[in-house]
Amino acid sequence: MMTNTILQVFAFRQGVLDGSHHFTKNRINIGRSPKSDLRFDSRAVSREHATLVIRHGILLLEDQASANGTYVNDLPIDRVSIDDNDEIRIGEFTLKFRILNQSKSDHPLYETSMEITEPEGIRLSRSY
Repeated sequence: MMTNTILQVFAFRQGVLDGSHHFTKNRINIGRSPKSDLRFDSRAVSREHATLVIRHGILLLEDQASANGTYVNDLPIDRVSIDDNDEIRIGEFTLKFRILNQSKSDHPLYETSMEITEPEGIRLSRSY
């Protein structure tokens, strides 16, 4: 059985959920540039603001010499490992992350199951 890592990202703008994103690659570029994997259209966010890297199940966040800085739990960072309960601030955006695993068999036709949960203390609205 093989396991793929999935990064779930919740983005909040001034306390309101702005979006939820899922990534399967190990390097995610965050910024204002249209080429960014996680793009924020705000002048408070640099074109190449920060980078997330997943290595051996550990999430690393690195500021890319951004103009306004990257903050983890209200502390400025250059490079730091991130835990599920950490809050990342980039411009007016607050990010919460969760690493999920998706399992699949080696057979070419496979079923996948994935449990997506809300970050602790955050209630997301749903439409049915």
